[in-house]
Amino acid sequence: MEILRKTANFVLGKRMVVFQKIRLSSTMSFQTSFAKKVSARQSEININLREFGSSSLLHCTKASDKEMAKSLQREIEDEMESLSKEKSYFDGWEMTKSGADVKITKAFPSETISVMFNVNNSLADNYDDIEKDEYDGPPMSSRPPFIVEIANPSGMKMAFECECSSNREPMDQIDDEMQDDEINAGYEISSVQVYRDERLPTNYVCQALDRPLHDNLMDILMERGIDNEFVDELVDFCTNYEQQLYIDFLVKMKSHLTEK
Repeated sequence: MEILRKTANFVLGKRMVVFQKIRLSSTMSFQTSFAKKVSARQSEININLREFGSSSLLHCTKASDKEMAKSLQREIEDEMESLSKEKSYFDGWEMTKSGADVKITKAFPSETISVMFNVNNSLADNYDDIEKDEYDGPPMSSRPPFIVEIANPSGMKMAFECECSSNREPMDQIDDEMQDDEINAGYEISSVQVYRDERLPTNYVCQALDRPLHDNLMDILMERGIDNEFVDELVDFCTNYEQQLYIDFLVKMKSHLTEK
């Protein structure tokens, strides 16, 4: 019996050793396989990260920039060809410009008149669908709202906010029977305010202008030269100046796209 017990323990011990070797081998094999998978996954992730910032994407962006720059150059050349020749405007007025803001001023012994306007968002069609076939002229004109300020030496001022009317024909092209100031003044007064020194948001603005008051205020402005011919000149100037700013914008955009 003792011999059988020793033989059984010997066989069991050998099996345990064999089992431990198999388990260790299996564990090492699993670790090796897992390490390979992790390494492969890391390589895959690294490759994807490189592709996200790859030069091919940057190349596509630069190609789009170059194509846009070519289109801008063509647009600049077309606009330059259609730009009106340089000519003088508002004789006797002093003009100051700051980007899209323009101010013209004329001083008299008893008062100073200033007209201020901004050409941004001022383009309007010169014809509608019905008139399109018969109209012969520029497709759009710049017709910005403008403010006329009359300043007394004391510092008291009166400001008129005006809107260009929809009349598209200059006064010299309107029939004599249509020469009615009430219809063809070239602009309308939308509001008026009176203040000292400077316009403030807290100033009262009178907007509900009845016809008699509106007509009297129009007479005040027209006696000071803010009439139909003035508005025609203002629209002509604004159309030309807005186009100059547009060309300058195109040039700056092209410069930005082609800058290295």
